[in-house]
Amino acid sequence: RYYYSLNLTEVAFLAASTSLPALYRFFTTYYQALGKWAKYNLLNVLYNLLKGLVLLLGGVLLIMILKFEASYNLYLFLFILYAIVLLLVGVVASYKLIGTKYTKNFDSLGFYKIVWPLGLSNVIIAFAMRADNILIEYTLGLKAVAVYSAANSLALVFPLVTGSIMRVFMKEVSKNTDYFLGKILDFQKKYIFPLIVFVILTIYISPFIIEMLYGGKYDTSVPVFQILIIAYIGGIFFTPIESYFYNEDSKLILYVKATQLVTFICFSIFLI
Repeated sequence: RYYYSLNLTEVAFLAASTSLPALYRFFTTYYQALGKWAKYNLLNVLYNLLKGLVLLLGGVLLIMILKFEASYNLYLFLFILYAIVLLLVGVVASYKLIGTKYTKNFDSLGFYKIVWPLGLSNVIIAFAMRADNILIEYTLGLKAVAVYSAANSLALVFPLVTGSIMRVFMKEVSKNTDYFLGKILDFQKKYIFPLIVFVILTIYISPFIIEMLYGGKYDTSVPVFQILIIAYIGGIFFTPIESYFYNEDSKLILYVKATQLVTFICFSIFLI
């Protein structure tokens, strides 16, 4: 309230964009827990597919056919609609499991020992993903936020890839921990050279990508994109080992994420 004044549409957008996708994600964990990976993967794909369909196609239909004015409020409305559609799809896909309780041989103490570090880790990750924009706006102003966001929005394609890779590897870890750990280094050695080549190529063509998507208005975002791409694509290399520790030592993940957040904030302030 001190910094921002939100209208009713913005409040509804914030409520819908946080709570409804969270409930959808909760439905997907049913299938992850039961090992029904086909249904789990389908729901994960639908998460982003529905977003594209509602926000892009829905926007085109409203603007071109119903003659709505393209505006900020229209985008908020479409995102609220997407969140509602997403929740309905989750309910339809999981209605047989809603209300089901799995209590046989359930170790609640062991469960919470695993869950609380991962839950807190996700809180830290969420804050770290927003801290950059907050720091830039506070120290450099809104124009710098726009330049940074143009680069970051494009570079964030790669964390989606790493997230998908992690989900696949976590499935493998759950099957055979010792076998998986022995194969991690072989996997990383195999893909380190292609990743380096891909990073170099992406850095080289990044001016053309930024020009094609944004025009000359955000050409100053090119070096920002080039720096971010090194970190994001580099993250793919470490994803397999991280997925192992998510399963085997969740507290270590918490300590690593907390250290990363503190380091990130301090180093960002220093660089700015």
